[in-house]
Amino acid sequence: MNLNNALLLVVLLFFSGQGYSNESLTINRLVVFGDSLSDQGKGYNKFYNTIPVSPPYWKGRFSNGPIWTDIIAEKYTVINEAEASSTAADYSQISNDPKYMIINTLKHEIDQFLEKSTFAPDDFVIIWIGGNDYATYEWLQQEDIGRVMLEIVTQTQRIENLGAQHILVVNLPDMGTLPIAREKGIQQKLTELTKIHNLRMQELFEETFDPAVVQVYDAFSDFKRIMDSPESYGFQNTQDACYSSFFWGVGGWTNSLPKKPSAELDSLFSMEYTLNPTDNFFKSWWWGMAESPKCEGYIYMDIAHPTHAAHKIIATMLDEYIMLHFNSHVDK
Repeated sequence: MNLNNALLLVVLLFFSGQGYSNESLTINRLVVFGDSLSDQGKGYNKFYNTIPVSPPYWKGRFSNGPIWTDIIAEKYTVINEAEASSTAADYSQISNDPKYMIINTLKHEIDQFLEKSTFAPDDFVIIWIGGNDYATYEWLQQEDIGRVMLEIVTQTQRIENLGAQHILVVNLPDMGTLPIAREKGIQQKLTELTKIHNLRMQELFEETFDPAVVQVYDAFSDFKRIMDSPESYGFQNTQDACYSSFFWGVGGWTNSLPKKPSAELDSLFSMEYTLNPTDNFFKSWWWGMAESPKCEGYIYMDIAHPTHAAHKIIATMLDEYIMLHFNSHVDK
């Protein structure tokens, strides 16, 4: 049995007999809200095609090849408002840090969608967000989990009230396994926080929503199966980043983790030059890679994002969930 068939069998066995289905469901569009795990170039365009530097990143995606939204778009029409660096909560309301004036939020992504479209009964909405709140910006206290969860629930209710009848909210994979967690020395903290986040999400969504309309996809369990048996999915390295440098391209390809730049350089790159880029400034720091690497055997492209190979598995699992739990018919 080849790898693709084995993967499909595992997914079918796991999902069979679970969840709620709508036998007559027709999906006209997939509408996606989220962060860099789902971003098909929106953030890249926002930052003048400079972040992430491409190559080595693939066409403005935070990976070395097409991501799950690109792959699933071969089957569905995808309307994608996901943007890199986005958070669930709006921290500009509680922090004076200027970065929170720049990054997007779940609420604002929905606002941007509504500026040009509306939700329809045959839309299928996917929300996958929250990782940046914790792993990137380090809002790690109990009240922070509550803030994130409240915003996700509030915006899901908003989407439902605006006419969407099929909504899938993705929980968080174990953030403690990310290379960035090891770099920061917060693996255990992020693992515990992920579990609390996911438990609260499951409890709140069961209390708040009709499962025929809104469901939670358990990405945590699926990723754990991959991490527990990586060879079964074609992976050999589950700890290191294939690309051990930064989104703007300083550095090179190694199996070690990057050294964090000085605070002055970090601020320079992330703020001043992002907002006022010179032609190919960031690419001038890239040391000669002409194309995206294959990253064979790696789960992680960089310290926070999966490789193309991992995204292919994500796309397969999400599509199987949609078909088995919502019994979809696709109009494209």
